[in-house]
Amino acid sequence: MRLTTSGPSNGSASAAPARIARSRLAAERLTAEFFARFEHRFVLAHLKDVGEQGAEVDTPEFGTGVFPQRMYLEFLRARRFDLPLILEHLPPEHIPAAIRRVDALLV
Repeated sequence: MRLTTSGPSNGSASAAPARIARSRLAAERLTAEFFARFEHRFVLAHLKDVGEQGAEVDTPEFGTGVFPQRMYLEFLRARRFDLPLILEHLPPEHIPAAIRRVDALLV
């Protein structure tokens, strides 16, 4: 009997990027469906973010989490440019940096 310490040979480490890409595409598809379904009900654009563990665990400052912000801002620019934008979860001194993140995503 020979004991080996090598990891699994099923390519799981190399499959991780593909899994992440599929997950990201699924999230973007779900987000687009949400925008299309509820677009007429939006009364303001709430610029916040979500941590990797979900909104129940972490809501970091806008542009520092995992929510597809570029997609959201492009939707707002194209379809709901009439909405006021609001930011939360940041102290006043962080507002300029958050505005720069918005601007950077809109380039």
